[in-house]
Amino acid sequence: MIAALGTIGVIETVWAAPDGPQRLRSLEGRIFQVEGVNLDEEGLPIAGTEFDNCYYFNDGNWVDPLFLEGFIIPGQWIQHSTGAKTNYTATAEVDVGVIITLIQDGTVSPASGKGALQLEAFSTVLVNGDVVAEILSIGNEVEECPFPDLPNVPPI
Repeated sequence: MIAALGTIGVIETVWAAPDGPQRLRSLEGRIFQVEGVNLDEEGLPIAGTEFDNCYYFNDGNWVDPLFLEGFIIPGQWIQHSTGAKTNYTATAEVDVGVIITLIQDGTVSPASGKGALQLEAFSTVLVNGDVVAEILSIGNEVEECPFPDLPNVPPI
């Protein structure tokens, strides 16, 4: 009888378990809607300037549609961890007579345990190696970028 009750308890525990893993396995295929703010006192745009943006973590590349306005410049991203708190670094670079480099370090985590993913990232923009902007971005995962003024970024 005790063995039977123990078995029922195990079955109930298994049935109560979530359908899938609760840890974030990959950023691949995700889109994040963010609000960015320029933190750099001497950079352009001026410090305190806020703007809407989206970040795309495609298969093997990363896109920030505002990196070079009017152009889609795919960069690369690497995920440093998996789990409830997932860290990543994304980079993009373009040579337009000067070399513009974007380096972003971010963290993705569930929002207040509700399962919705939040992103917080710190970006540094360099022109020929000199810092021209430092940006803090905060946002959440979305199905598609809701900002009509940003270019549509297809999976690349």
